[in-house]
Amino acid sequence: MAGPAAAQLQPLTLASDPAFIAKAALGPERGTLVVGTLRGGKPAYGAAYNPEPPSSPRPIEPNSAEQPMFEIGSITKVFTGLLLAQAVERGDLKLDDTVGKLLAGKVEGLSPAVASVTLRQLVTHTGCMPVMADGVAGGPALAEQFRSFDKPMFWAALARIKLTAAAPPCEGSYSNFGMALLGQLLAEHYGTSWGELVRARITEPLGMNDTVITLGDKARAWPRPLPATAASRCSTCRPTRRPARCVPPPPT
Repeated sequence: MAGPAAAQLQPLTLASDPAFIAKAALGPERGTLVVGTLRGGKPAYGAAYNPEPPSSPRPIEPNSAEQPMFEIGSITKVFTGLLLAQAVERGDLKLDDTVGKLLAGKVEGLSPAVASVTLRQLVTHTGCMPVMADGVAGGPALAEQFRSFDKPMFWAALARIKLTAAAPPCEGSYSNFGMALLGQLLAEHYGTSWGELVRARITEPLGMNDTVITLGDKARAWPRPLPATAASRCSTCRPTRRPARCVPPPPT
């Protein structure tokens, strides 16, 4: 880790120092990257910075309240896909269930094309959905737009959405709106919120206690407010000590 030349000579493996892994992964990109590893039940952390800070950062203990939190954004799409897999595994839903079927009597004004979009198409980004809902644009103000985009606004946007083709399926095209719709459909089906589904069926069974939407007492580690959307879950770098279970038991 003495310099770029030394870093290039050191082989990168899963047993490497976390700081070396972070430095190799960050490469020339600007920003900060933290890597956490768990070996023999013992966690270790390392960070890389570009540009390098003027003085060496002070180490932070794994269980410290100062442990930084990160907005994990679109990684939450993995959670939504897993929730759908669980629902299908349990027989609660089918991949070919449609938007129209699941929202019957709940949302009015859906076009036949939108109503025909299936859960399979939403999770594989083949449902001809646009990247964002109309009225939502990217850039620095995106978080503020999400904060004010409540459920009635979401359903209204769905009723007037313009698909990217006459009818699905389409060639795969990344859609934040389509995945958000999938999350809302799952929440509606179970009569709860997306966040509660993720907590009860993924993060709590896996011991991912530092992956949250509502920060609570973790707010001191987060420098700014969170947008109230399913795409802005936060997590620390603390690895879980429990093995993954793809289909945890239903919450009691």
